[in-house]
Amino acid sequence: MNKLLKSTSLQTAISGLLIAVTLITIISPDWEIVQQGTEYTVHVMVGLLGLGLLFLSLDLPRPMFVSFACCASICIFLKNASNEHLHLPDLNMEPKVSIAHLNTANIEEGFDELQDFINEMDPDVLSIQEVTPEWGNFIQTRLKEKYPYQNILVRIDPYGMCLISKIPFTRSDTFNYNNIPNLMTTVSMGDQNLNILSSYIVPKLGKSSNTGNKGHLDLISDKIMSSKNPVISLGDFNMVYWQNEIRDFRKNAKLENSRRDFTPLGFRIPHDHIFYSDQLECTQFNEINNDNSNHFGILGTFQLKTASQYEGVKAALGYLEN
Repeated sequence: MNKLLKSTSLQTAISGLLIAVTLITIISPDWEIVQQGTEYTVHVMVGLLGLGLLFLSLDLPRPMFVSFACCASICIFLKNASNEHLHLPDLNMEPKVSIAHLNTANIEEGFDELQDFINEMDPDVLSIQEVTPEWGNFIQTRLKEKYPYQNILVRIDPYGMCLISKIPFTRSDTFNYNNIPNLMTTVSMGDQNLNILSSYIVPKLGKSSNTGNKGHLDLISDKIMSSKNPVISLGDFNMVYWQNEIRDFRKNAKLENSRRDFTPLGFRIPHDHIFYSDQLECTQFNEINNDNSNHFGILGTFQLKTASQYEGVKAALGYLEN
């Protein structure tokens, strides 16, 4: 048995299989089984690390090195899809805004749980999705004093949503994709306007929904690129942030990812995201869990870059494009 394990042909076959799995994971071709497995890329990475340690204990050098190399490749891929900064930016003197996003489907204890979250986290702007008539009434009555500026769209399907704020709105708008609404609200950050865009992307249910998701993301991207203001785009995208569609969306809309990483707890994968344009910096991002350690929502804090920072970024991007 030991002789078989150490045979060159078997080690080569194992190494080839590991490389193939890694390439499929990173490239993520449009095959249904691969698209479903893409959700668990982090788990694949951890599995490759475990296999590398196993091959080390079995004294199988070739598959060991290949396992560790494949693990490192996926790690780099995931880091490139997340916030690439190694540390949070320092706070500056520019205006700041905190924004939370949540879905009522994650609220297990009803209105009081949301009220407790607001009292504890106290975000400046709150995005809520799957706003039914009952939730709409609660938001318009019990949250009106704390969040007097409200853009609410109540529906009985999953597409109800709202943006509510302590900061005055200078503009509120709604645009649709195949009867799926998107809310866009403008608030002031000092002398600068900030666009906040809340969207709900339909979960993937096959190749036809893949096309619909791309069309929806392309519409959002066009809206973002037509704006001269900094933009924060958030919502339930129902895709992991390293998925091809999200990566293409961020590239087209020139958006950064608020998430620096995520720790897989079981098989819960993050589908809600906050992306932001390069005039901004994310100074804090938190996953919010309820008392039962279940996912509740996300919270980010953002600040405007100083003029010198932003000009430096534009110069660097121009240099890279040339």
